[in-house]
This record gives sequence, structure tokens and C-alpha cells, in this order.
Amino acid sequence: MPWLSIENNGVKSIRFYPSLESAYLDHFNQKKWSIKIKEIKIKPLDSKQLISFLSELLKGLEAGLKLQEVLTYLSHNHKKTKVSLVAHAINDEISMGVPFNTCFKALVEVSLHGYCDLFIQNSTSEQLIQNLSLLHEQIAQLRSWIKRLQKSLIYPYFVIQLSLIIWLASSFLNAVELISLLPSISLYVSITCTQFIVFLLFQSSLMINLTENYYQAFRLNKLFSLLKASLSTGNHLQNALTLLPKNFSNPKLKDELLLTYYHLRLGDSYLESFPTYWFPKESLLALEASCHSGDIIRAIESATHIHHQRWQASLAIVEKLCPIIGLIIAAIFVSKTLTSIYLPLINIG
Repeated sequence: MPWLSIENNGVKSIRFYPSLESAYLDHFNQKKWSIKIKEIKIKPLDSKQLISFLSELLKGLEAGLKLQEVLTYLSHNHKKTKVSLVAHAINDEISMGVPFNTCFKALVEVSLHGYCDLFIQNSTSEQLIQNLSLLHEQIAQLRSWIKRLQKSLIYPYFVIQLSLIIWLASSFLNAVELISLLPSISLYVSITCTQFIVFLLFQSSLMINLTENYYQAFRLNKLFSLLKASLSTGNHLQNALTLLPKNFSNPKLKDELLLTYYHLRLGDSYLESFPTYWFPKESLLALEASCHSGDIIRAIESATHIHHQRWQASLAIVEKLCPIIGLIIAAIFVSKTLTSIYLPLINIG
């Protein structure tokens, strides 16, 4: 379903239609014959771009402007940027009676649709600022974790590169023939390419999926952070449990979320419904207490705090390990360099 640029009597708008033909038929039905319609490509917002867009949108809304006034401002003051194009498209769709929730979701990456459903689905105008703030907070938090991992790679990268360059320079000076340098150059290129691939991996959504699938601390921290935020928007627990699986790629967690939902639908207690490993330490006591009080919020808040601390501790360990691994790799090449320099002198002696 394409986005179309429609020009009618010098006025341009961006609309979302099933096809080019349906767009022409709709306008001809309105007796608009002098129109020019062409298909345009609007690349969906990724997490980084979405944070930027939401920041701009929230600034205007919190200043007291209406939604369409903010969108109009963004479309005119961010020329030739994706933010401008997206704001223009949403504004034009809203003007034609399309709900904000629907057109907004159509302009973000598919991997982020679960976040949109969790926070802005069926939002009223009064709830919109709060729900957009929660959406911004959750995605910004997710990106901050990835940025911390990226920063932990910068120091090892330069240490390894410096040691490789010294080793390669030493090999070049000691080489009798240029062809003998091919193995060294190949090794340097291989390691450099590997480092580059790792950096790209850390910037992609694939890294988030891999971390989620193989790192329970990250998975549970993300789960409870989203669950707590969703409940704060006024979502019912059961409704949140049906929406949360869209935000995860781990099949086991998806199954557990759906099983929990069906247990609750059947009237089982919280202790019977939730996997107990989700609630470590004192949060398990709070879960047991909720069976009598009926208040699950305290148990969720306690588990959220514990899982956040565990993930932060895990991040801190990774941040310490990366420089150590980098230094070990650098030490190997520095020792090879020193060996190549001093071995001839030792042999002479």
C-alpha cells in the first residue's frame, strides 16, 4: 500500500491509499479532475529516528500546541528530512479523519509496531502526551543500553588497531620479499573487517534480538519495564499480556506470556498464572501476597527493580570485559612484534 503525493490546484498533500487507481477514483468521485498523483517512498522510522521525532512532537504538545499545529510546524521547519516528511504525512492523514494511532503506526518500522500497540493504541487526545512520553522513554532506554555496549568497544578497537599497525609495520621492515607480507596483510584485513562487522551489528536491531534471545537478564528487564509502563497507561493486565508478545522475538517468552494470559482468563491465582522465575527474591513474596490482596502492582514494581539492577550489573561486567579482551588481543600482536625485532639479536648472541 503506497504513500502518494497528491497535487490539486497548487496544494500538495501526502496520503495513504491501497493503490494509485483507488486514489484517482476517490478524487474523481469528489469532482476533483485536475489532480496530479505520484507514488513516493517514505522509509519507516527506525528507533533512532523515532526518538528524534517523538522528542520534537512532545516539545510542541507540552508547550500547549495542538497535535496538528505541531505536525504542521515540523513539516515546514525540518525541510528535506524524514521527520518533515513523516509529520507532513501524518498531518494530512489526520486532516482526512484517519486516527493518529493508525497513521503513526504505518510510518514506523514493523519491529516497533508492538510498542505502538502497547502505548498509543486507542489513545484519547488527553492520554496522548502521557502515552507518547512512555513510548519515547521505553525506546530511548532500549537504545541507551545498546549505546553503552557500543562505547565499550571503542577503546578495544583503537588498542587492537594500534597494535596491528605496529606489527604490520615491523613485518614490512623485516620482509625480504613483498609476497611474504600477504599473510600478515590478510590477517590485518580480516581482523579489521571483523571489528567493523561487530560495530554494525551493535547498531542494528539484530543485536537487540540476539541479546534478547540469549540473555535472560536483558529479556526479563525489558519485559517488566514494558509491563510496568503499559499498566501505567491504564491498560488492563490481561490486555497488556496479549500485546507484549509482539515486542519479543524469544519463542519461550512469547509462549509464557500467552499461557499467563489464559491462566488469568480461567480465574487462576497470580501465583499459579505467572512463571515463578519471573519474580526473584522479595518480589516472589509480593506475588504470593497479591493472591490474597488482589494487588499485583507491588509485585510487578518489585520485580522490575530487581531485573533492572541485574541487567545493569550484567552491562557493567560486559563493559569491563571488552577492554580486557582488547588488551589481550593487542598484547599478542605486540609480543609478536617484539619477538620479530629481538629474535635476530638473540640468535646473533
